[in-house]
Amino acid sequence: MKKILALFLCFAVISSACFAKKQKEQKEQKVAKEKTVKEKPVKEKAVKEKAPKEKPAKEKKPASNESRKQEKEKTRKERPSKSESEKLADESNAEEPAAIAASEEKPRSDKTVIAKNGKNVSVEKEIVRLQTFAENGSVGFYISGKGGVWHPVVETNDQGESTYISLFVDRKEYRLNRSKKVDYHYEVEGDCVSVIYDIKSLAQLKAEYRIWNSSVLVSYSLSNLDSKPHSFAIKAVYNTILAETYNAHFSVPSQEVSAEISFEPSSKLDYVSSGDENRAIRFVVFGEGITPPKIVVLANKDIVEESNLATVFKNGRPFNSLLSYNNSSVALFWEDENLGKDKNVLRHRIDFSSVIHEARKIEDFPPYVPPEIEEPYPDEVEIVPPLEPPAPASEEIPADDDDGQVFDYEFNTERNYIDPSTVDENYVQCLVDRINSLEASDPALNREEIRRLQEEIDAVLEVLRSRR
Repeated sequence: MKKILALFLCFAVISSACFAKKQKEQKEQKVAKEKTVKEKPVKEKAVKEKAPKEKPAKEKKPASNESRKQEKEKTRKERPSKSESEKLADESNAEEPAAIAASEEKPRSDKTVIAKNGKNVSVEKEIVRLQTFAENGSVGFYISGKGGVWHPVVETNDQGESTYISLFVDRKEYRLNRSKKVDYHYEVEGDCVSVIYDIKSLAQLKAEYRIWNSSVLVSYSLSNLDSKPHSFAIKAVYNTILAETYNAHFSVPSQEVSAEISFEPSSKLDYVSSGDENRAIRFVVFGEGITPPKIVVLANKDIVEESNLATVFKNGRPFNSLLSYNNSSVALFWEDENLGKDKNVLRHRIDFSSVIHEARKIEDFPPYVPPEIEEPYPDEVEIVPPLEPPAPASEEIPADDDDGQVFDYEFNTERNYIDPSTVDENYVQCLVDRINSLEASDPALNREEIRRLQEEIDAVLEVLRSRR
């Protein structure tokens, strides 16, 4: 019994000692854990405070002597040379042309670039005025009259669109002031207006019109933009308006022209002129400094517009068409030419005269003095002989009594009063017969009535077209 009691006491002592030891270890672990929690923010704070001080030291490390030497050498290599610097300075100081929008009201500088649909400007010198039509890329030609009034010598009611240039590329026609595939802009400087037409990745044509004394020097500079050669040809059309009410619309050397005609320019056929009582123009198509066209055609503007370079014109056909009456034009056709990357330049000239004429006796044009520049014309240019007044008629043509013709129509002069139900081809024919009668009687005396009747014909034709 004593042994059992002794063993029990011994077990109790050992258990008590183990329990006390375990409690001590748990207490030490708890104290250590609390100490760790308290020291952690302090360490983090110390790291954050220490980091900014160490970071600049790391950034300064690359800035060694060797690094500075490499940066200095790199800067020296990238710096432009002295001549290049001067060139860049000159370019930065040079005045660049500004594109003028339609809404801007800025004065035009010495050199101006006018964008498509930009603000129109004009160039005036001597008796000649050039006008831009940025709506379609056309140019208008004017001549001064009494009181400083400028009178057009080509049609301008259509914003100059019926006076144009066509570029044929491999026989395909691009009408440069109408085609949607053609972009354009103007360059206006001093006494010169240029239109630069671009057919994307195919061709560029620069039409330059430079006023010189009483003339306009015209040049067409053509460039092939494609990597392969193409066949190019140019057609220039001028829709003239000065002699529309006269029997003879044009004059060529030794001949007056009253119907369609085509001819090849030569020393004997070197100009075409057109004029009225107040002003005249002359297209010089042959001579020194001129690139003679392959053919010159005087015909109705609609006939010319529908034609290509292969069209056969009919000499003697009246200046009429289904769409217009007595509406003549001058068309210049140049020869086809295969063109690689080289440029090709074609030239001709337009002379102007604003002297008041009496009884249609055309005054001599002012003498042409060539410009003192190498391009686009040489120093010596053959002077085209002045126009001679038409020879007087051998006998006076008696007034036409209409041969018993009775006109059953009233000749209206106000377009708004035309009754579409009453007009037909016979009505037009009566008007034409009446005009012919007045022209045979006394063209000068009946000029205003002839003009009114021609307006009436245009109105009737408009009605007839609307029925189609």
